[in-house]
Amino acid sequence: MARRVILSDDFTGEESEDVSTVTYSFENKYYEIDLSEKSAAAFEKLLAKHIEKSREITAANAISRFRENEDSELKAMREWARANGYDVGDRGRLSDEIKTKYHQAVSELMASKGASATGNVTSSNEAGNATAAPAS
Repeated sequence: MARRVILSDDFTGEESEDVSTVTYSFENKYYEIDLSEKSAAAFEKLLAKHIEKSREITAANAISRFRENEDSELKAMREWARANGYDVGDRGRLSDEIKTKYHQAVSELMASKGASATGNVTSSNEAGNATAAPAS
């Protein structure tokens, strides 16, 4: 018995056989959306003026930028860990415990400051509240 799959356009909600998945990224997040040919053309037209003014990067450049961001976060984690009594080296893996506690401290700081907080969490004060250092 054959099966027939009919997808719906995520933008219009209409079912169609010409729907395909469009993948894109923005601000280091990746997305996908199912669009009909008509919606995909409209999406491409919407982006065209921005793409025209943009710089294309290669996969190697994208990976390099990702590593730079990852390196700065690891540096911030190490600084936070040292300021909070953890013995960490300049190189090597950080424990899941340190990563988890760092991210919890960042989340608490962001929540206490609203979404507008900037900087890296570096230590906790005597009451256990996260404090921030200026972003480098």
